[in-house]
Amino acid sequence: MMYDMLIQQLSQYVTVTDEDRNTIKRYFQPINFDKYATITKVGEVEEYQYFITSGYARTFYQLNGIELTTQIGWQRQFIFSVQSFVNRKPSLETLETISKFSALRIHFEDLQRLYKLNDKWLHLSLHVMESALINQNDRIKRLSLFSAKERYESLVSENPALLQDIALRYLASYIGIKPESLSRIRSNMNNRATIHKKGKASLAIRA
Repeated sequence: MMYDMLIQQLSQYVTVTDEDRNTIKRYFQPINFDKYATITKVGEVEEYQYFITSGYARTFYQLNGIELTTQIGWQRQFIFSVQSFVNRKPSLETLETISKFSALRIHFEDLQRLYKLNDKWLHLSLHVMESALINQNDRIKRLSLFSAKERYESLVSENPALLQDIALRYLASYIGIKPESLSRIRSNMNNRATIHKKGKASLAIRA
């Protein structure tokens, strides 16, 4: 099941043959972590890319005692410390789980071996890297150009299950606001939704 999920994802970009399926099973290792497990610490070199099959993980920095979340990853996404993995230098951020977490991971050296097997693996790796960079760039744009409410709505539209599955403080950190500010935004949105529903119900009764 875990491998099927990865194969389906990769099939969006290249044709996956039976030989490729066997290669995936040989080089991608299943791994599970408990909630709040640290996968990569600050100062460690990122050795793996993780394809998430269930659960959530995040990367974050510490700045003056405050955690700044830079990525939140969920099912069918890759997550890893991108700069550390690519540059082979110590990570400046922590990668940790924020729920029970399962993934298929591939080691940096194994990825280099795949590049030598077939050009399609290089193509797929470039796509993973491009997606990571695009996501980071989009986040920077949202932080610069969107209001707090718009940033929250944009994130939730990507994955509505986030509201039920992970702690509010991580969502707040990711969109660059304090948890109490996000609570006010959600409360105001819920109040407006309630008023709207009551208004529609009143019109229906009159009709």
